Amino acid sequence: MQSLPTPDESVYDELGALLELPEGASYKEFARRIRRLYTSWEALNWIRVRFRRGDYPALSEYLSGLTDEEEETFFRNGGLQSVLPLEERTAKPWDHDPYDGDSEWYRNDLHDGIYVSGVPEDLRGLAVEWLEEIARMGYRGKVTCHYGGGVLVELPARQKTTSEAVPQPLRLSRKAGPVFFNEGRQVLWLELDVGRSERGYREIKLNDEPLRTDRAILAALTVLEGRPVDVERLHKELPKLERPFEEPFWKQFAVLREVGWRSGRTLDLVTMLLRYHNPEFDRLTQDEQLELVERASSHVNELLEALSRLAAFLDYGTPNKELRSAKGEAEKHVRAAILRHVDGLTYMQIAEEMNEPIPKKFKDSGDHVTVRKWVRLGTELLRAAMGEKAWQARIDAMKAEAERWNNLSEVEQEAEEALEVYAEARGVRLEWAREDIDEDGYPPKLSYWQKICFEKAKEARQRLEESRDQLSTEDQGAKA
Repeated sequence: MQSLPTPDESVYDELGALLELPEGASYKEFARRIRRLYTSWEALNWIRVRFRRGDYPALSEYLSGLTDEEEETFFRNGGLQSVLPLEERTAKPWDHDPYDGDSEWYRNDLHDGIYVSGVPEDLRGLAVEWLEEIARMGYRGKVTCHYGGGVLVELPARQKTTSEAVPQPLRLSRKAGPVFFNEGRQVLWLELDVGRSERGYREIKLNDEPLRTDRAILAALTVLEGRPVDVERLHKELPKLERPFEEPFWKQFAVLREVGWRSGRTLDLVTMLLRYHNPEFDRLTQDEQLELVERASSHVNELLEALSRLAAFLDYGTPNKELRSAKGEAEKHVRAAILRHVDGLTYMQIAEEMNEPIPKKFKDSGDHVTVRKWVRLGTELLRAAMGEKAWQARIDAMKAEAERWNNLSEVEQEAEEALEVYAEARGVRLEWAREDIDEDGYPPKLSYWQKICFEKAKEARQRLEESRDQLSTEDQGAKA
């Protein structure tokens, strides 16, 4: 059977529909269900019949070029292998030609980079193989060494300075050892007999480069767990916490709500990394700890921003032209169009609302050429995306919603906002969230954050009911 690339999400979705898997099934549930289906030959044949009769464009493209025999193999076992979690796969990338079971040869190729062909079709497969290699190696971070008369110390793992492809952390030995630069905390690794100089002797080199797999894992953790942090606002908010490191930041929602709970999650990641890499962290003063958290958060922002720029450039970069994000301009145009069509503001009022400078020549005419252009471009964008009728319906709906909202009391607005936050945290419709609030007790399987949102929505609803009861009592008293 020919080698198939790693299936994308659309292939998974169509496989799920074809196999009648429950919506929202986890990856492992997906694999378990398929495994059960494959034990029945009749069920397998019926799956092939449904595939032939149904509309599965992504799966059809994924399997295009296969012979009938190869397709049958896919539905009998190849499909199962393609969706199993990485740790359950039995075949290893070094099992086949040219490696024939030699894992070190394969891993040398992978780490040296010569395994990359430059062919775009190889990219997804290469990503999977690197993820498997990273999972095999794990996060070394630090290595425990005997240092100074048998004392055990944890030192940062470092890449070897030799040309060996598969990285191994340097350890104390006759050939390599750590040195503390200028009696500070930074550890450099001194490696002896590395290469031969032009003068004839074997050289001594210093190394401070982390393992590449460690850097990859650190980058993945930062991208997957981290969110951009408003460091200036963070600098103002963090000192308000009396004991900021005694419980996770994201639980301290009451004080950090201005920073945002997503930032609280990022602060916990940053703190975890700082504690792991700096054993002295908890012995520092609170001000010193907060300063390190702020600076580390700035580095997180830089990494996320750099990665976003790289991804955008790969998708949209063109020769001899600087790439600028379209998002900022598009948002400006959309906002101007909404202010014009929904709020009914004039071009001059929109300029004031959006802090756009108003030249003197525009003040006399009452027009603003730039804002008028924004409104036109934003309107064209929304019409193209939604269609004329849907865009007009959206305008009417937004006007009606604004009128309804502005007629609510402050207590009613607070209750609805809390309900919306809970619905978003739970990932359910607003009416379903309202049903949860109306019930006694907690809904099942709430996360800690969802419980916080649920309790706040419940409290806001209680305040609303008390306010209504009070108004009803006052009305009855006035009538009496």
